[in-house]
Amino acid sequence: DMEEYLKSQSTKKEAIQQLSKAECMEEYMFLGLRRMQGVSKRSFFKLYGKSIEEIYGSVIRKWMEKGLLDEKGDFIRLTDKGIDVSNVILSDFLLEE
Repeated sequence: DMEEYLKSQSTKKEAIQQLSKAECMEEYMFLGLRRMQGVSKRSFFKLYGKSIEEIYGSVIRKWMEKGLLDEKGDFIRLTDKGIDVSNVILSDFLLEE
């Protein structure tokens, strides 16, 4: 019923509020890079007020140089080769606090 739905949304909202900005950025990268189109640089900036390059530039360059990430228009994504080692790449997007 509607009351249960609203209660469940409230619980979700509380859980989201408990995530730090860094954790949200990490989650954005983890989920986005698992999608075929990748992560949107424009959306990242809208969400966090900083460019993806400002936060993750060195990590992105590192994996692009190894041929495991590529950039196509607004999106950064895993290459076919990158998909094979995605767990190693994704762990690099964890921010140190």
